[in-house]
Amino acid sequence: MPITVFLSYARKDAAVMETLRDTLVAEGFDVLTDTKDILPGENWKARIGRMIRAADAVVFVMSDASLGSEICDWEVRVSAEYGKRILPVVIEDSIGARVPQRLQELNYLFMRSEMERRENLRRLTESLLLNHRWIRYQTSLFERAMDWAERGRREDELLVGAPLEEAQGHVLDLPVDAPRPPDLLGEFVRTSMRAETRRREEALERAEERTRTERGLRRAADARRLATEARLVAGARADLASLLALEAWRMDENETTRAALMEMAFRWPQVQQFVIGTSEAPPTGASHGDFNRFSTTPGGERALVVGGPGCRTVRLLRAGRPPKVERTIETPEEIAATAIDEARGLMLLLARSGTLTILPLREGDDRPPRVLRAWPGEPAAMVRIGPDAVAIAGGPDIGRFDYISGAAGPVVAVPSLRSILRLQHHGAGGLLACGFPKARTRGVSVTHSALIDLRDMRETRTVSADAMSVNRGAGLLAKDAEGAFSFIDLVGDAAPAPLPAPKVRTISWAIAARGTRLAQATRNTVDFASRLTKGGFGAARFHNAAPPDPCHNGATQVVSALPDGFGASFVSAGKEGSVCLWAQGPGSVLLRKLIDPEVRVGGDLGFSSDGALLCVYGGAGWSLWSARDWTRIALGPERLAAFGDVGGAPVGLREDGAILDLRGGAETGRVSPVAHGRAEGVDAVIATKDGTLLHVDLARGVARDLGPLPEGKHIPRGIEIDRQSRRFAHAAARDRLVIQPFDGGEATEMEMARGFGIESFAFLTGGQEIAICGGERTKVFGADGEAVLFDYGTGTFVGTPMMATCLPNGGQNAGFLVLMEDLGGRLTFVDRSFRSVQARLQAPTGDHVYHLRAAPDRDVLALSGNGGVWVLDLHPDLLAGRLSMLAGRDLEDSEKARFDVP
Repeated sequence: MPITVFLSYARKDAAVMETLRDTLVAEGFDVLTDTKDILPGENWKARIGRMIRAADAVVFVMSDASLGSEICDWEVRVSAEYGKRILPVVIEDSIGARVPQRLQELNYLFMRSEMERRENLRRLTESLLLNHRWIRYQTSLFERAMDWAERGRREDELLVGAPLEEAQGHVLDLPVDAPRPPDLLGEFVRTSMRAETRRREEALERAEERTRTERGLRRAADARRLATEARLVAGARADLASLLALEAWRMDENETTRAALMEMAFRWPQVQQFVIGTSEAPPTGASHGDFNRFSTTPGGERALVVGGPGCRTVRLLRAGRPPKVERTIETPEEIAATAIDEARGLMLLLARSGTLTILPLREGDDRPPRVLRAWPGEPAAMVRIGPDAVAIAGGPDIGRFDYISGAAGPVVAVPSLRSILRLQHHGAGGLLACGFPKARTRGVSVTHSALIDLRDMRETRTVSADAMSVNRGAGLLAKDAEGAFSFIDLVGDAAPAPLPAPKVRTISWAIAARGTRLAQATRNTVDFASRLTKGGFGAARFHNAAPPDPCHNGATQVVSALPDGFGASFVSAGKEGSVCLWAQGPGSVLLRKLIDPEVRVGGDLGFSSDGALLCVYGGAGWSLWSARDWTRIALGPERLAAFGDVGGAPVGLREDGAILDLRGGAETGRVSPVAHGRAEGVDAVIATKDGTLLHVDLARGVARDLGPLPEGKHIPRGIEIDRQSRRFAHAAARDRLVIQPFDGGEATEMEMARGFGIESFAFLTGGQEIAICGGERTKVFGADGEAVLFDYGTGTFVGTPMMATCLPNGGQNAGFLVLMEDLGGRLTFVDRSFRSVQARLQAPTGDHVYHLRAAPDRDVLALSGNGGVWVLDLHPDLLAGRLSMLAGRDLEDSEKARFDVP
């Protein structure tokens, strides 16, 4: 393909141009001029612009006439803008001072005479052919760029694939003396590159999304398979089934894996606490000195816990969620106290006989054990007080023992104590000894505390109460004989600051989490308080929990603190040797019994619309509970028919029709006397004592008549409200349900089969479905009340579905629970797809459950029955954490291979 050349000249120099054109044509060039290539009537300026654009090079015939021509100047300017190679051919002598700057930088070819013309014609030809492939490609590329710009810079006009790579190489591989590519060409290539990068990224994202989808489907299938495997092995191997359910949940969080997690969790009788060891051995007579059977490293990474029959089992725990049991050691003697020397990698076990056994801390350490006689009598306590020494106490005596050299220091008697039960560090260089005082108090078990100077084991101060060090040694938290707590500031002579707390007979108590949490063990419970700070004890709230069966045989002997990082705050032990780790804190209690002797057991339940409050009402009165820490915040004697809330403020509807502010006690409105009612938020639907239905606005205290009840056919507890769909349902007869909108629109009547016997009903998933329990069946109907989405029945006459409630999961309604009354309070969980029954849980409320309510947007369930009122936290992460703790290990490689765990 020949090189295309455009000749720029002045009309005066036409003869020279003709000669030059004929010469170039003869040499094989394609020459464009304004005389030969512009048609009559054509826009000559636009045409010249197109010729320059199509040319590979421009030859400018330079003379006085062309230098003074505006048209020639425009042609040269356009040629430069288009990135063309410009070759000036000088044909006159008198042009030097008039040449513009853009041409002065170029090399001239002189053809002022015939001789110069013959000599430089070859040079002109060679210059035109220099890098001709590069020049010709740039011309074609620039043509595409111009077309792209003229057509509105459309993306489908850009370069793609191999042409784009060639254009990039063209721009990067710029030959010597080649003209600079025009700005439009650079913009064209850059825009093409960005579009290509974007297309590739989008294609990659689509491919990655397909890969993620495929992996997600495979993961979900594997998770469902492992959940099924968990159920198959649950009867024989609870630990293995729990680990499989955990693996399934971690792999994919769906209804099936959640249900397996729930079912496996409730197969453990200790699910409400972390339990690390139980025993059914008879009591050993353990004393308050058991406090010293729990010891930790200074940084809190490890803990030694004594338990088992006769307190002869020592477990070394590593902090974590859950804590890991690193070692288990069985000892021939009862262990009275423990300590850890982490720097030397040693653990110290003091037997009741006074023998100190020194063992390697880590497995694999081949150092032989050392057994030393450390104390002449039976010790009650021991604490590590230095890099190579421990303090040991027994009776009123206390002494120092160097466990590296085996040398015993002097033994001194603490003047104020007749028996030391517990030792604890207090600040730098101080020791706190607690025990019984010299002065005996008849009929009362009183504990005193003494501050000991470690330099000479001298008593420096006596506190007439059981005390523990808090706030890095700045003070003591003390508990007197009447069960009252107070803070003693040892800086100055400040009076003790009282702590409002239940005055109960305490067997043991402990402080954890840098003095901000408190636990006390009574005979049957462990009471917790949090937010303990110096000067701010009034913010503390106590709540209690009973140790799970079979732990502690109903009698907790001692409670002690664990450092941060263990996933639990306290550890408790019973006389029979069982040990529990307590996960005390917000959201960590799986099972909680709300004790309210003032309110009749089995009362109705209601959550506030934000799930923050729970109201128990019925019988002799009502009680209001915080769903954050399950502490009771209000109590009243009124008989309530319904509970709701106005902007978070709790309100109750009394049986005589009064609307009450439950926190302030004021009456805010009044409606007709209530036979039965149900409230959700500000909306309440009540059946009046004169036989009509009313819609009550609890905020304004006004009621709207919804019509009369079918005479003699309305059953008790027969109203449910769905706030999202603004509808309510009521049982018009034992076999007929009416679903009615609040606005008075058309009602839907549902006729059950003869003998169905409606017992309970509940709206599910934002009112789009309704579950009805009765007879031996539970049925779920769609929004129209006709299509049956789920039908489950026992067919045995031993499990009658009594009531159902929706169980939300982050507002997505993960399923619902059905109560099987005749099976002793068995709860059946059904997933939200209504495919199948997924899990069965035992309700802890005694022989009968009267009411069942789920908190909105939370995995919290409240139950009331003849065994009391209970709260059950079914959050999957909480269940997973408990299962992981209870199983106490991970899946072994052989188990992974057996069940094909990915």
